Amino acid sequence: MKNLLMPFAFFSALSCAQASTQVHAQVYESTDKQGVTSFSDQASKGAQERQIQPSNMADAPTINNRADSKPNDKALEAPYINISEPTDGSQIPPSVQELTFTWQSNVAKEEIARIQLWMDHRVVAETTSTKSISLPLALPQRGQRHFHIHVLDEQGNTITQSKNISLHILRAGQGKAR
Repeated sequence: MKNLLMPFAFFSALSCAQASTQVHAQVYESTDKQGVTSFSDQASKGAQERQIQPSNMADAPTINNRADSKPNDKALEAPYINISEPTDGSQIPPSVQELTFTWQSNVAKEEIARIQLWMDHRVVAETTSTKSISLPLALPQRGQRHFHIHVLDEQGNTITQSKNISLHILRAGQGKAR
């Protein structure tokens, strides 16, 4: 049984020595009166020093400092679109017959095939313009409505979409909006 433990002890010491951050690990091998060989990083009487060279060592990878990166590097920035007008929570009076939505986006004009205006989970207007989109207002569109914009590529895939904004659309002759 003791002979079975010897290889295990040796390889354990070897592994520990290789994991060390030192260039050369010092390991001492000694054999006691019963013939049991043991390894230690401490020298003892009669122990022989064994030099174990590290293997599979490589320099640590260099990590770029985030402070060195440019904060306006558009290559690293995720595509976005934000609705500028009308603003979230606005009340649209009955005198307004058409809503015009404008936005800010970092998506390149060359990448945009279409822009869709969504109201309450359905497309209500579409354009190829990269500046604004208009929606004529009608009586059925009164009350609290939720809008967002999708930017689409040539294949019809959504590149990005805006957050929802809520508008309260008031229409004349229908009493108070609920």
